[in-house]
Amino acid sequence: MTESVKLTPSAVTIIQNRPSTAFGQQAKAPVENAEAWILTRAALSPEIPATAVVSNGLLTFKQSGSLTGSVSVTVQPNLTRFTTRSTWNTRPSATSTAVTVTKTSPPTGTLWTFDVTSHLQDFVDGDLDNYGWRVSTSLGTRFYLLGAVAASGKPSLTFTYEFVPPAPDTLKPDGAAVSIAKPILGWEVVSGTTAAQVQIDPAANGTTPAFDSGEVPVLSSSLALSATAYAGLADGATTSWRVRVRTTGGLSAWSEWATFSRVGKGTVTITNPGATSGDGTPPLQATFTGATTMTQWRADLRNDAGVTLSDSGWRDDAEIEWTPPKGLRTSGQSGMPGGFGKVSRYRKTRLFW
Repeated sequence: MTESVKLTPSAVTIIQNRPSTAFGQQAKAPVENAEAWILTRAALSPEIPATAVVSNGLLTFKQSGSLTGSVSVTVQPNLTRFTTRSTWNTRPSATSTAVTVTKTSPPTGTLWTFDVTSHLQDFVDGDLDNYGWRVSTSLGTRFYLLGAVAASGKPSLTFTYEFVPPAPDTLKPDGAAVSIAKPILGWEVVSGTTAAQVQIDPAANGTTPAFDSGEVPVLSSSLALSATAYAGLADGATTSWRVRVRTTGGLSAWSEWATFSRVGKGTVTITNPGATSGDGTPPLQATFTGATTMTQWRADLRNDAGVTLSDSGWRDDAEIEWTPPKGLRTSGQSGMPGGFGKVSRYRKTRLFW
């Protein structure tokens, strides 16, 4: 998830030849080489969560009055706190991580924009405390940047950030059986997912798993194991799996482990009627084979349009035998070719012919 924020930072003036004077915030803040600086800061909390990734951060000041020649302005993070009562004597020290912008003969109204993305990320990560920035210049002539108390043209701090995605949940399959060796694994949608990583291990061992997909590009909240190097789950075996996802905000934590087993579906074979029959409603006979046990079965008789003419209903009989009522079919008509059978999670069998 992406969020964009725009804040108005403070702009406190400090002047070298008035070292004990607190000038506070001014509508036009002076800047001069080694003589006049601006101390600026905007509170980020709770705007940026501690797990956010800052993708873009810009600190902007508007120039008052025109200048000639080459002009450079630098911002660098402060290492200690300042207030509106700060003076040149009590000014904070600054880091050496500076961002400098240079312009030639900038006219009045020029915007000075500094890319402070890395500084903001340091603030979010806790690598630096957010004490704002020092604004200084190499120009020996005093000029002015509009401050936070100006009627218009106030400074701004704009940034965009991404949330680190949450750990995926609602894994599927979980505690259920599949009938194929390489099923499709799915999870609750995580907005902005670009890649996923799956681990599979019977003992839920994430350190040395039996299979690790690595980060695989995905377009949805699922991963088809048939598209990976996974060897497949043996019939009758059970294993565990987990997943984590990547968005532009970073890599999520691992999900909880989920389990699934493999139970191969049985096979239904219609033995009567054959391809043709002289009886419009011939008796149905079929067999069921496989590793699972049939507990119920059901059969339909349908016409060529797929409309059900008769339905046996679910039956508990051990043998699949059923004769539809007479008079539903006439000579010369053809039924639906072949037969269909499946075993659901309840081991039920459904047929039509």
